[in-house]
Amino acid sequence: MDTEIIQRLCKLRKEHGYSQEQLADALGISRQAVSKWERGEASPDTDNLIALARLYGVTVDEVLFNKSLPEPAAQAKPDCRRCRTEASGAAAGIAVMLSCIAYCIMGGVWGLWHPGWIVFFAIPVAPTLTEAIVKKDPNKFAYPVIVVAAYLLSGFLADLWHPMWALFLTIPVYYIAIDFFKKR
Repeated sequence: MDTEIIQRLCKLRKEHGYSQEQLADALGISRQAVSKWERGEASPDTDNLIALARLYGVTVDEVLFNKSLPEPAAQAKPDCRRCRTEASGAAAGIAVMLSCIAYCIMGGVWGLWHPGWIVFFAIPVAPTLTEAIVKKDPNKFAYPVIVVAAYLLSGFLADLWHPMWALFLTIPVYYIAIDFFKKR
């Protein structure tokens, strides 16, 4: 038997305060068997290695090789990318469903089929809003889509095409402001 294993068996027994006789009693074997292990005349069989590991509160690898196996994580960490993808997917699905319902109600009840299609701009906005919140990054939000929707809505409903083009100037301001506050 390897001298390192012999030394480790002796060391573990002494560290845990067992005499050869006490260890033999704990394992249900003879004192001579323990003595033979520690002199290198015999090796513990698999059952005794497992019993030694349990008795000492270590792994069999630690008994034989003085190497501990990596501890399994007490609680697996969720895959954040997967959570974000699921949240964005759920938001997109809800946005599609609500947009369709709103469009049908606006068209069927109030006859607003033409400007009502603007509610479909919510489809790209909802998942990007969710992503911006989850990642804490306002750059992920589809602000330009909101601007286009507001411009079209004001143009179709109030014929404010000319003054509302100024909304488009807010797009670079939005991103400049985000960068400014991120650096602080």
